[in-house]
Amino acid sequence: MRVKKSDGREEEFIREKITVALVKNGLDIEAAREIANSVENKFSSRDALTSREIRDEVLQRVKERDASLYQKWLDFEKTKG
Repeated sequence: MRVKKSDGREEEFIREKITVALVKNGLDIEAAREIANSVENKFSSRDALTSREIRDEVLQRVKERDASLYQKWLDFEKTKG
């Protein structure tokens, strides 16, 4: 599966990138792996997707699991620009 980045580059989908990002933002490792696996499974039938699609799906799953972590993530994104 290929991921098209916002700057136009493409790279292979790497599930662990999701896991690492979630752990860095405060989710425990098991929950992070569960979300990463579910995101990968959702898109597994596709050859390509965008980083935005991945982001949106990850955030939806985070919101379902931990609303405060979801808000923290959004607040961080606002400061990033």
